[in-house]
Amino acid sequence: MEIPLKLTIQGLEYSDPLEKRIRDQVESLEKTCSRIERCRVAVEFHQKRAHDRKRYTVEIDVTLPGHAIIVTKDRDEDVYVALRDAIDGVRKELDQWTRKGRGPEKVP
Repeated sequence: MEIPLKLTIQGLEYSDPLEKRIRDQVESLEKTCSRIERCRVAVEFHQKRAHDRKRYTVEIDVTLPGHAIIVTKDRDEDVYVALRDAIDGVRKELDQWTRKGRGPEKVP
């Protein structure tokens, strides 16, 4: 099953490699939990002035039956690091959710 994905990129130019990485990472979440109903990923770039640090925010919102997981990560300089950290956070939350008996392992 392919997870329905809503992707929003703000403040930086759209790039195929970034979108492909996001889609690949979201698909990898299905290996952790097959009961994901949908996923929303928002990527934002923040830089008010030219001399300010580049700042990326990645927010991932995963919907499960009767539960939602929202993880937000901020990182300087690299959007891919922010994405990796956010995906790792979601994966950790999904592991906890399935271990509590709400996931496929404990469903009769």
